[in-house]
Amino acid sequence: MIRFEEKPCLFDGISIDITDYFVHFETVSLWNQWNEFEMACQLIMNLRGDAQTILRFLKRPQLYDYDCLKNVLIQRFNPKERVAYFKFQLRVCSLKENETISDFGQRFKILAHKAYPDNFSDLDSYFTDLFTSCLNIEMAKFVTFKHPHSLDEALSLAIEYEAVHFSGDREIIDETESLDCCKTVHNSFETLINILRRRLRSRRKRKPKRCFKCHQLGHVRSKCPNMSIKVHAIVERSADSQVKLSEIREIQVARKNAKSTLHRKYKMSDEMEVDRETAKKPEKMFTLKKWNLVAMWSWDVECDTCAICRVQVMDACLRCQSENKQDDCVVVWGECNHSFHLCCMTLWVQQNKRCPLCQQDWEVQRIGK
Repeated sequence: MIRFEEKPCLFDGISIDITDYFVHFETVSLWNQWNEFEMACQLIMNLRGDAQTILRFLKRPQLYDYDCLKNVLIQRFNPKERVAYFKFQLRVCSLKENETISDFGQRFKILAHKAYPDNFSDLDSYFTDLFTSCLNIEMAKFVTFKHPHSLDEALSLAIEYEAVHFSGDREIIDETESLDCCKTVHNSFETLINILRRRLRSRRKRKPKRCFKCHQLGHVRSKCPNMSIKVHAIVERSADSQVKLSEIREIQVARKNAKSTLHRKYKMSDEMEVDRETAKKPEKMFTLKKWNLVAMWSWDVECDTCAICRVQVMDACLRCQSENKQDDCVVVWGECNHSFHLCCMTLWVQQNKRCPLCQQDWEVQRIGK
């Protein structure tokens, strides 16, 4: 039978409980057949966030001791002083609104295990009585008269009672919730339709018409009253006094000159408005006179940090820093393109001849700075 190695999950101290994580980690280490040194190294490589900051306060012998690392992490994320808080939470635990019995039972069991981690199995009768006291009166009577011998039996009886007596009420509640949801959706659609209607009405209101000749509101050029008055005056003069064609031309020229003067006036006014707008614009707050480029570089590797001592590859390892041998510390690359400090990798290869990151057989590719 071929056994493939499994990788444990990462731990940041927030997403998962510390006790549940150590159960998972020790199961994976048992499957992979790791010794205590390998378990300590793998645990260090899988820490992230707040859990990783604990490593800076530990010495080198403590880093490779699995039991020491486990105790430090438990003391940080699940100290014994929190047991009193969990006991208080267990005593005041109650069924929340719209919470099912199965969810409440799971939450109750987790609190009970956190409050009494050492003697959880010995206090089963105490947990059963406490669980029944958290239920409502009718359900508590049903569970008590059945005489359950454990917390699991009491939980199954409560779920049975809930399934028989509260199924119809929940269907009615679901129907009322669906009706309320439909009403809210209908009201939102009505408000949207009213908003669209208002916008369409506002768009239909056109701007007032302006004449191109006399620049007055209320009419267009073809229906300009000033233009018709001038034409009628010319016709009357020509009919009554029999004015010559030269006089009519002079009148037309005068009319064109009047039009040009009006056009100049409006053009001048527009230019004045443009000048005022430009004068109101604020001055520039600053001007860019000089700028410099800044570049950064990094190693052409998959990971630029040594996974054993958690120090960047470009710097010396912890041992060389403590012994003031920064110039003698070199880097070794493997065939898997993973890089480590040569001092750290020599100690690692004595225990395990595999890469700490990809678990492949370690073969040296090159050594250098």
